[in-house]
Amino acid sequence: MPEETKVKHEESFQVMPEDAPFESGFNWSTLWAALFVGFVMIPGAIYLGLVNGQNIAGGAEWVTIILFIEIAKRSFVRLRTQEIIIIYWIAGGLVTAGSAGHALFGGPFGAKIWDQYLVSSPQAYGLREYIPGWLCPSIKSSAIADRTFWHSDWLTPILLIVVGGILGRVCGLAMGYVMYVVTNDLQRLTFPMARVYAFGATALAETSAKKEGWRWQVFSIGSFLGAMFGLIYTVVPTLSGVFLTDTVTILPIPFIDFTPSVKAILPATALGLNTNLGELLAGFVLPFWIVVGTFVSSMLTTFIVNPLLFKYGILTSWAPGMTTIPTSVCNSIDFWMSFSIGKILVVAAIGVWLAGKALTGRSLKGWGDEGAASTPPEKLPPGRGHCPIWLALLLWAICTACFIWIVHLLVPDFPTWICALFGFIWSPLLSLITAMMIGITGQTGGVGIPYLREGSFILSGYKGAGIWFAPIPMSDFGGGAQMFKQLEMTRTKFVSVVHMNILTFFVILICSFIFWSMVWRLGPIPSSAYPYVQRMWPFHATMQSIMIKCTIPDRVSLYDFEGEVTEKWTGTAEADRSPDHATRDTNYALKVKFPKGQASAVQFLGFVQRDWTKWRWVQFDVFNATANDLPIRLRLVDSASAKWNRDFTLKPGKNTIGLQFQAPKKASENDEFEFRRQIPPRETDAHVHYVPMSEIKTGAGAINLESVSAIEIEPSSPPAADSEVYLDNIGVIGEASAYFLRIINWRYILVGLGVGSVLYSLITALGAPVLLFYGSVNGILSWPHHTILLFTGAMLGRYYFRPKFGEKRWGAYAPILLAGYACGSSLIGMTAVSIKLIATSISQIVF
Repeated sequence: MPEETKVKHEESFQVMPEDAPFESGFNWSTLWAALFVGFVMIPGAIYLGLVNGQNIAGGAEWVTIILFIEIAKRSFVRLRTQEIIIIYWIAGGLVTAGSAGHALFGGPFGAKIWDQYLVSSPQAYGLREYIPGWLCPSIKSSAIADRTFWHSDWLTPILLIVVGGILGRVCGLAMGYVMYVVTNDLQRLTFPMARVYAFGATALAETSAKKEGWRWQVFSIGSFLGAMFGLIYTVVPTLSGVFLTDTVTILPIPFIDFTPSVKAILPATALGLNTNLGELLAGFVLPFWIVVGTFVSSMLTTFIVNPLLFKYGILTSWAPGMTTIPTSVCNSIDFWMSFSIGKILVVAAIGVWLAGKALTGRSLKGWGDEGAASTPPEKLPPGRGHCPIWLALLLWAICTACFIWIVHLLVPDFPTWICALFGFIWSPLLSLITAMMIGITGQTGGVGIPYLREGSFILSGYKGAGIWFAPIPMSDFGGGAQMFKQLEMTRTKFVSVVHMNILTFFVILICSFIFWSMVWRLGPIPSSAYPYVQRMWPFHATMQSIMIKCTIPDRVSLYDFEGEVTEKWTGTAEADRSPDHATRDTNYALKVKFPKGQASAVQFLGFVQRDWTKWRWVQFDVFNATANDLPIRLRLVDSASAKWNRDFTLKPGKNTIGLQFQAPKKASENDEFEFRRQIPPRETDAHVHYVPMSEIKTGAGAINLESVSAIEIEPSSPPAADSEVYLDNIGVIGEASAYFLRIINWRYILVGLGVGSVLYSLITALGAPVLLFYGSVNGILSWPHHTILLFTGAMLGRYYFRPKFGEKRWGAYAPILLAGYACGSSLIGMTAVSIKLIATSISQIVF
């Protein structure tokens, strides 16, 4: 009898009994939950992201679940565990959908808000004319001026959102399922973090059934901790700005920064302490040796490696007084970006090797459940919803091929084989490595080769900006394995997640369109009403523009007529700035009138770039406003008054004149073709007049292109009628910037490759836990701000709480405690945001 009681006691610490039947989690309750999140939570997610860059993920899920549990109780209905886990995924997917890097949550239309800002931002100068219309309307479009999506210029971008959303969801489901089968059914990995959400769902299912056992008690303790901490961390800063003139912050968000204070003893080192208690609780749940490895390598990097690299002249960009973020950026550029590429190559090689062992049926001892063997298809749990692997792979392959075809239609100049390589080789490989990392460590840190996407664009030889915005099939589907693992843990039929994705796709599409349209109509974004994006978006735009300009020819404007200076042009022709026929998304062109029967000219002086031999081309945009061809003469004058003339016949409408001053670097390259390629997509309908360098006479008695001092434009002969032309964007053009390639150092890549290989060999040779390797790799680039709290939590869990409660009991308590903390802190944060929204709305109405 005591033995039987012990067995039952241990089984109570499982997520659900292994013999429990699989049930569907999709029904009318989940449908109403999706509508609730879409029409109630998404506006809050949008506002919170714009104001302080935070996400209500974690709060939205638990608010929705708890609300529906209370409604179900009063309706004498019980929400099952399967329904709760599906509601959790519905709420999380709806709220977090968007562009997390720019704090634009609330669906795909948030990304369009970012695109309209990027196109019109000062950082996009010289870039915006290359941004294609299928991404975002031109800044001259009334859709941008009126801040509305109800405009024909948005049809193509919105169509791409819909098509990309459908293909992306099918790809994610299909490949996520394949990764789950490989890592769970074949490799038998443990997925330590999957228990957090699974235990949270079962805890709430207990209270829904009015059987509030130990799960609900632990969840309530975690919720109380989260609410109390959130009161200090979130509520005070959020609401103090409503009731006071200044924002009050008790704890620095997101960390205390010691970096400027330790500049003398720890140069080029980012040092600080995270102020989020959740990091400490996460240390309870993550595998102990993962945390130890992360902490040790982080400390070594912080206190030894970075100061030594600075001492020996490798970290050269850092300057005293820098805070954490600039220090990290500078160190990454100088060394760690290249080093991390080598490090990740080792991780990728190990992942492929382990996957090969699993697929060939060999043991993965030490990585998964001890003694667990691969599960043959005939022994899979009945009712789970097994899908043939070949069918999942076929669906993924078809959708990937569609993405490749779409990219080819949008950017025909980009090599298709690179898209195919990303879609059919790299994405599955990256997904496998990610799924294994999640299954082993619960984290994805260190997965992926930094700047692989960007580097491939630059090295491909592509000229333009379209590829940076195209839907390249380069995705990581590894996270889907953990989702299916949670479904298995909660005994939820896999078909439920298919129904869930269909529902959330339509809900997020409709709600995102409605609420982003409303918010955008209230006022420009960014603006002073949204402090976070007003402060951070210029930084993000700068970084993105730097990358994109690597595939755009370097251009220096001699004249763009945007300024107020008028002394730089002169002549007998009447000339003045005009908003008509401005090219390349500029605001003004120079309107020049050539009167009938008179000789007249316009002359440009005073430009800085006088040595044109350093540039590949000089270009003139000319709009002929007359109905007939207009013969004109272009004259260049050097400092010694030597001249070069060339006559052109301007066609009615847009014309582009190009003069070649440098031979192409590749003998096989057609220079005129390259010149036409670099013309922005919005100007490709212009008539091109191209003059090769062989037709520009230089040398003794001819023009000296190293000292060009003036440009003159005049009719070849007195015109037969009054004529008007509009000149714009007179500039010199060179090769695309190669700044990114100068950052990558092959020696440092080899160092990372060597360190990773030696570290793995040493750990395996000593018989140390293999998880220590992944932790060490992850910790090399981890800030001590995070690792200190993680390590503290891991030590408390292993050496205090585990002996106190017992290994199995504490292993069951920890993930539920963390889930409760996330619920409590998010609930209190949601309350503060609601008050903030109401206060803001009232103030706008009054004033």
